[in-house]
Amino acid sequence: MLNLNSQAVLRPKTGLLKKLVVYVPRTHVEEVRQAIFDAGAGAIGDYDQCSYNTAGYGTFRPLEGANPAIGTVGDQERVEETKIEVIFPAQSERKILVSMLSAHPYEEVAYQIVGLDNPFLYVGSGIIGNLENPMDEMEFLAYLKDKMKLNVIRHTKTLGKKISRVAVCGGAGGFLLGDAKRSGADIFITADYKYHEFF
Repeated sequence: MLNLNSQAVLRPKTGLLKKLVVYVPRTHVEEVRQAIFDAGAGAIGDYDQCSYNTAGYGTFRPLEGANPAIGTVGDQERVEETKIEVIFPAQSERKILVSMLSAHPYEEVAYQIVGLDNPFLYVGSGIIGNLENPMDEMEFLAYLKDKMKLNVIRHTKTLGKKISRVAVCGGAGGFLLGDAKRSGADIFITADYKYHEFF
């Protein structure tokens, strides 16, 4: 509503991303990697099909009762493999695993799921963005009233500076004030503020 450019989440949420590491025989790398991508892994911002791939070899020995895709029961095998690593949203884990396991040729697939603390830059609290043209404080407050269809705005003392970078929270966003400052905001707009926090 405020026509902010270069918008970003003010406080991105952490704990929403995971990493899948899977070991695949060279003969099936493209097929398994594509299955993982098709299920939603490997998307980072404006890019998709992102992965890191390392060549190596794996060893294993099939035991009695095994039905190996490669090798013979009782003999150790050494297979040229590729380690594929991808990041994915945690809520997609089951879909990605089902797709990966369906495409993988091994009876027992070696893989790891690792939880990440990386911030998920597209999910979180508040927004930070830039005005197309800087405004004086009172000019910006009038603009805010008009855009948000407000009769009254409660604000702290003006500082006589230009407003260019704007932080916004749609709810009671007092907890985001430090994030707004760290993001270089000239003004922080919130729907509500507790009495003592306001002062």
